[in-house]
Amino acid sequence: MIVDRMPLAGNPHVVGLAQAGLPAVIGADSGVISITTLHQRLREDAASVPEFDSVLATIITQANSEFFRFDVSELHEDGGPSTTRLHSGPQGATPLPTSVLSADAATRKLTVMYLLDEALPDAATIRLPLVGKRRPLTPGSVYVWPAFLESEITGVQDVEVYVTHACGRSFR
Repeated sequence: MIVDRMPLAGNPHVVGLAQAGLPAVIGADSGVISITTLHQRLREDAASVPEFDSVLATIITQANSEFFRFDVSELHEDGGPSTTRLHSGPQGATPLPTSVLSADAATRKLTVMYLLDEALPDAATIRLPLVGKRRPLTPGSVYVWPAFLESEITGVQDVEVYVTHACGRSFR
């Protein structure tokens, strides 16, 4: 796991961006699921792959316990995960949806994004502009960051992603 962080007022576990790779295959009751099959199933129904949830839960637990330390109790919010294609805007950056001031989003602790595109330009990055954090977009990687931070994709015209939010009790 790669972690890039910046402490805030004595709390080093609030602002950061974590990245972890997926295994080449994911174990399932019926055998194994290849990454290609996983992508196809996620595109058809983002909530249909419990084996993927297990892998994500492991990545989120590791990032959260070693770094963020938020009170996380659920892998997905009520609306569940979704897949979407993000398109670059006039500034060359694609903002990911953020609703930090919404009552509905009050329980969101961590945003979790997985790239469904298997080929991206070398210049493609995910960026947290308010805190100056940036990571290259690497196919097969999962990215985790605090849900209250604005984020954007740069260096690519469009990208298909799986997005969910790990949730817990509302921030106080």
